[in-house]
Amino acid sequence: MNVSKSTVSVICSKTKNPTFGTLKKLSIVLDIELEDLFKAVAEAVETR
Repeated sequence: MNVSKSTVSVICSKTKNPTFGTLKKLSIVLDIELEDLFKAVAEAVETR
């Protein structure tokens, strides 16, 4: 599955205080690298 960073940012912005376990599960389901997911979360947090 090819998921854009904006999609990940939207998902993460809707999740309040995502735990490592949640982020790990999301990275597996969305088939993206955990590092990329952390970057997307950081970007979403910066825009709040």
